[in-house]
Amino acid sequence: MSSTIEMLNSGRHALRAHPAMLDAFIMKLSIAARVPAMMFRDLMLSDVHDLAAIHTISKLVQISEGLAKDVLKEYETYKHEVARIIFVPTHTYTSLSILTE
Repeated sequence: MSSTIEMLNSGRHALRAHPAMLDAFIMKLSIAARVPAMMFRDLMLSDVHDLAAIHTISKLVQISEGLAKDVLKEYETYKHEVARIIFVPTHTYTSLSILTE
């Protein structure tokens, strides 16, 4: 069974092997957007495998709370890029929102 969760975990494994894939994109962001992007990167690269735990951690960290609208837009674009990099189909991107908001 190939679920979004399995694709996400497989993609996270690939990211852990090649974190530079995300770093190059992060460097293209504004300085203000890099902070939440790095927090999200660290979460994606973490050893936490339980998606419920990832969701809880992201709620505690509150990655996007208080971001200016333009920074939030950049951050959302970054999350879409992460989804693309880890091969999560665009129409299932909303499932990634459980990780961060």
